[in-house]
Amino acid sequence: MARMFVADRDLIQADPLDLRRPLQLPLTGAWFCKCCSPLLMPPLYALALAGFFPSSRSCALEPRDAHGADYLASLLTRYPTSLYPILALLLQTRVYALEDEGGAENSLNAGLSHLGWSPEERNRREVDSDQVASLDIASGSIDVYRLNNIIHQSQGRQEVLREAARVVRPGGLLLLTDNTAGWVESIWTVRLARAMGRHLLAARLIQDKLKSSHQRLVPDADWWTTHLPEPWALVAVRPFFSRDAMTCASLFESLNFKLGGAGPEWLTGRVVRNPILRSVYRWLLEALGRTLVRADARLVERSGATSLMVILRRRPS
Repeated sequence: MARMFVADRDLIQADPLDLRRPLQLPLTGAWFCKCCSPLLMPPLYALALAGFFPSSRSCALEPRDAHGADYLASLLTRYPTSLYPILALLLQTRVYALEDEGGAENSLNAGLSHLGWSPEERNRREVDSDQVASLDIASGSIDVYRLNNIIHQSQGRQEVLREAARVVRPGGLLLLTDNTAGWVESIWTVRLARAMGRHLLAARLIQDKLKSSHQRLVPDADWWTTHLPEPWALVAVRPFFSRDAMTCASLFESLNFKLGGAGPEWLTGRVVRNPILRSVYRWLLEALGRTLVRADARLVERSGATSLMVILRRRPS
């Protein structure tokens, strides 16, 4: 097993002493992606859709399920070949929309600007992710603070939580999304290496991904029940983004020569300029995105989750 650097009470991050160059596998090579991916991905997307569709047929949509046509259309335009960012953004939008109780006066939000949902508080403030450890905001002035897709990329997780405790009023809420070790363990190359008994290779692949993504991951949801600093009280931890969906998405992202974000222009341009390929990709990505969002709760029960919605309440002083 490759070395893992453990800090901040068992958070998992890249080993800073490991200076080896990242592995380059055939299915993540630029030549393979440029020559084969545009034609290879549509049948693979179709197979994935056929495999996941039965899991979603009996899943009723929540009344406030947030993956509307306009937002999904904008994602398909922004990411014409990429499943992972579409799925991640749909699920993040969904969990915040479903947890929104309304009625708050003042909110602070970081990482929500690119989601297809926004809070309705009368006094709403936005901050950049690099400001969350030191906020220029009066103490005890915030009713609801939301941190989306930020805390697992922060080098000072406890500092972020302490600063949040300063600005949130007693009785106020902190809602955040966090990634677990399941996020990196679910990447298709890691799961394949484990299935083949190549555990050293799996550990090396994990190390590479942690290093490139700059993430510091909690081992599992239980971390939040044992490592919560004062003065926070845990309200709920809700898992989302199934490991099966992450494995599927990571395979297609390898074919896109990355994980997350838009694909390289030399790949996406070939698809966008071809009207037939563009239509096929759009239909498959839309269908697969909707299917995986709808089936997420059932898939989480089956295979576990990669991400968490964490809800904390500020205790009285």
